[in-house]
Amino acid sequence: MACSGEVQIDLESRADAERAAKSPGIKPEQKVHVETRGVVFNRATGLARTDQPVKFVFPNGTGEAVGIEYHSEEGTVRLLRDVQLSLKPPKITALEKKRRM
Repeated sequence: MACSGEVQIDLESRADAERAAKSPGIKPEQKVHVETRGVVFNRATGLARTDQPVKFVFPNGTGEAVGIEYHSEEGTVRLLRDVQLSLKPPKITALEKKRRM
């Protein structure tokens, strides 16, 4: 299957997906949002791949790369080249602030 246009993918861990299924009102905290184009998905291998520019956002930052491979059976992502990340420190909850005092 091929999509020559814009593609958006939201990735989350199996544990987050299971929690969301049990409690639909709770949003997963570790979701990764990916935007690219020109994705080819091989149903037999479960591999989705593109060699086009990729932008992604995750809870502690953002990034860009050229090309991505997503192995759906393994749940792994591989950025192919020219990877740039912008990381930010995790948010500290009120409980964590109290513990540090």
